[in-house]
Amino acid sequence: MLKNNYYCLIAGLPELLADDKKIPFDLKDFKEELRIYLAEEDFKIVELFFLEKDNKNLLALMSKNEPKESNTSNFSLAFIEEQLKEPETLPPYMCEFIENHNNEVKKYDVSEENELTWMFYDYLTNIDNSFVRSWFEFDMNLRNLTSGLNCKKYNLNIEREVIGNNSFAHSIRSSNVKDFGLSIDYDFVERVISLFEKEDLIEKERGLDLLKWEFLDEKTTFEYFSLDRVLSFLIKLMIINRWSKLDNESGKKVFYELVEKLRNSFEFSEEFKV
Repeated sequence: MLKNNYYCLIAGLPELLADDKKIPFDLKDFKEELRIYLAEEDFKIVELFFLEKDNKNLLALMSKNEPKESNTSNFSLAFIEEQLKEPETLPPYMCEFIENHNNEVKKYDVSEENELTWMFYDYLTNIDNSFVRSWFEFDMNLRNLTSGLNCKKYNLNIEREVIGNNSFAHSIRSSNVKDFGLSIDYDFVERVISLFEKEDLIEKERGLDLLKWEFLDEKTTFEYFSLDRVLSFLIKLMIINRWSKLDNESGKKVFYELVEKLRNSFEFSEEFKV
């Protein structure tokens, strides 16, 4: 398939650095710019990277909790709420999840949140776009590795925290060795283990995001004006956006409140989210 190139768009993007603490422009504005400048089929790919916000809204509405409004989600709260009655036009994994929930059926024997996340990754790692597939498989592997390390450290049920059916996930579920037998095939595993030995949680999170940054740089080394370069920029922008919210006092308060909650409940997520 012939790829679209976006010379003017990419040439006008600012350089992003891994240690940037201030987002160069608003995520919502950037998303709307992409809606204008990208081909329709390419913008649909962009929207996949905002589905996690829709997942959160879906779970909140299903559990009768107050969802957090987001100006970058793909679907309005009213639309998702309507779809809860008869899911038809949400992404296939969401429709299946809602139908299963309504029929009291579970696809995977994990918490509802992990079940939806599992189905989300199933969907995205089978998209007809090699960059999307490789990014979301790497992201899932990284999440599973951090979950596995947390489960070992705090004696939690690893079967209910690790998601996915690839060989990486199977190794984490079945291996008792420190690196789950993964270091030989995945060079980032030892780095993640080293990060988990640090006491400074912010340093650990910075290290995980740096791994993602390096992965994106490697995947787009020879992609100068393609959609892959745009997607890489978008993910980096999301990373900087997350950290920019933690650079003010209210952001730090949210972070440390979450850390304390996790320590007290032993319900560890793969990475903090803002």
